[in-house]
Amino acid sequence: MEMKPRPQEQQATLFYGLPANFFASLRDLNRPDEKEIVSIAYFYVMENVSLDQFTSALTASDPQNVRVLETTDLSSGGLNMKKIVSTTASGINKTNYLFWRETNAIVVSVMLEEEPVFDPILQTFRIK
Repeated sequence: MEMKPRPQEQQATLFYGLPANFFASLRDLNRPDEKEIVSIAYFYVMENVSLDQFTSALTASDPQNVRVLETTDLSSGGLNMKKIVSTTASGINKTNYLFWRETNAIVVSVMLEEEPVFDPILQTFRIK
């Protein structure tokens, strides 16, 4: 696995239509059945974004196909977060995790079908 920081000049983006900084990606460098590096999760920071704003933007990103199925409270290593599971156009559910630091929402967007790989990694999250 590799946590790869994004170059500063490539961080500014829109995520579900909301301004965000895409600051890192978690990648599997050595998956035996794949020829290329596999992305596991992307990490974003958003200023002053609430859970309601995030879920509204998520649904608005594709109103025909995306709806929030579940919002769950989680805690790992003293870090309180929200797990948001939504539908997608592909029919595969999508998971995002949100937690807040001061006025910033940190979003961990897990790639489709990578939840089983990401779950043990999530258990290592800690507050410093």
